[in-house]
Amino acid sequence: MPNKILVAYASRAGSTAGVAEAIGKTLIESGAQVDVIPMKDVKDLTPYRAVIAGSAIRKSKWLRQLIACGAREELVKLVGHQTRIDLTLNVEASRVLEAWQTVEGVARVSGEADRVTVLVEDSNLALPHLFESATRLSARITSVDIQEPNLEAVFLHLTGRALRD
Repeated sequence: MPNKILVAYASRAGSTAGVAEAIGKTLIESGAQVDVIPMKDVKDLTPYRAVIAGSAIRKSKWLRQLIACGAREELVKLVGHQTRIDLTLNVEASRVLEAWQTVEGVARVSGEADRVTVLVEDSNLALPHLFESATRLSARITSVDIQEPNLEAVFLHLTGRALRD
């Protein structure tokens, strides 16, 4: 499991950024490995074992950058036991998106350029159907990466898009 802590913040005037830096400094002084990054710049959550999120408050609400709050285990439960499959194609993702959304066991599909991200209940059952569908659509799957539920899967589940989108 990763050992770093992410302190992510959303700030309008800069004071929340200052608080985030102070939290990061305190964690570093206690021996933790820490990254302090604006929420809008966070691209990958896999290197982190914990995420601390902070935001300026406007009209009694956090800024829009925060989409969920909770411990890693709580957030991963939001997607259940869904597995994330990242696929690369030899064609534009748009060619397969609609068809793959109807594949049995597929919970969600998103894609851009030649990359597609699929959330499934069971990758062993869904992958053969994805390959068959790709063949029918004259698309070739050139790489497959399977990941068990993690914080990136939570992001995809909540927003409908992968972090890299």
